[in-house]
Amino acid sequence: MAVHPRANRVTTESELFRLLVENIKDYAVFVVDPEGLVRSWNPGAERLLGYSENEIIGQPAALFSIPENLQDGVTQREMSNAVETGRGEDERWHVRKDGSRFWSGGTITPLWDEERNLLGFAKIMRDRTAQKRSDDSLKDALSYAQGVVDTVREPLLVLGADLRVKTANRSFYEVFRVSPVETEGLLIYHLGDRLWDIPRLRTLLEEILPQHTSLDGFE
Repeated sequence: MAVHPRANRVTTESELFRLLVENIKDYAVFVVDPEGLVRSWNPGAERLLGYSENEIIGQPAALFSIPENLQDGVTQREMSNAVETGRGEDERWHVRKDGSRFWSGGTITPLWDEERNLLGFAKIMRDRTAQKRSDDSLKDALSYAQGVVDTVREPLLVLGADLRVKTANRSFYEVFRVSPVETEGLLIYHLGDRLWDIPRLRTLLEEILPQHTSLDGFE
């Protein structure tokens, strides 16, 4: 008996979704019930969090939260916010089965039935630890640089390669009586009602300085 080619194809949306979730490797995708117990688990979740499906189903998702967040009730607030707004952000530190910590960038979405009964929450997580540490390092470096700039007693501007003001020290704001909003991001020539738009200064910044040092050094 001949079998129609379409007979072996997956035709239901639920089956297609299941296959999609099971084949996502870079994201943890799982469902928790309204009490926070894990009800589904994809290979990406096992890879990220270290628990197999057999050992995590029925267990509380609180296992993934660091103690500080458990004490502060962060998980409960995330779920409450998701119910109120339709979607929540899950951007915080989590813990794997082996005790190692990672920064998750993800979302939490409430799941409703047709009668508007809450069935649970879909959670999507991804390891963004490297990005988080890079961002923190950059913030620390900028904070340190700003501290150095602020210790200079003479008025000081820090320019980017495009000659826009990146920052200025306290002395600059005090002497010229301007605020950061009136200064940062502007071309140097536009400061103080174009007070700095001086031909000799343009020549210095646009022609002479590039011959002796790269303007990239101002970034």
